[in-house]
Amino acid sequence: MCSDQVDLACESAIEKFIGKAEFSLDGAIGCVLANVGATPSRWKQFAHKPYLKLHETSAAEWLRFGKDVAGVGILLKTTIPRMLNSGPIDGRKVIAMMSHSVEPRHCRNAAAFMASDAALEALVFRLSCELTATSALEAEFVTVKVDTPTFNSKQQTDVWARS
Repeated sequence: MCSDQVDLACESAIEKFIGKAEFSLDGAIGCVLANVGATPSRWKQFAHKPYLKLHETSAAEWLRFGKDVAGVGILLKTTIPRMLNSGPIDGRKVIAMMSHSVEPRHCRNAAAFMASDAALEALVFRLSCELTATSALEAEFVTVKVDTPTFNSKQQTDVWARS
């Protein structure tokens, strides 16, 4: 497993990270887990409200949600061609994109979250369509979106993360 923080606005940094991953994995990447992150911690102040109103999301938060999804797209733009060129790896190659972790849970109804989640769904859909464009790839790639659950305690989150 290779994990690191990468400046997704810098293609050379992404290339360097992917090269490092390929080296540590003996030349083949078989699985990509892309996590878009968590909702703004400021949203915890809205725990007592039934939903987050449109005007309660700051301009910076709107931009951040868009950048989070764009970052996943940029990472995949660089990783997928190399995965395609590396040949099969004991079965399937997996690409999993994880949605924002949302806390409090009812903030899933916030427009900014819903927009970024829809964009992530579109990214998964388009990538799946592109990868299955030829029959040779249909059985090789599995592309999924994982809705990151929100738990009531850190202990529950830790148990889920370890499973």
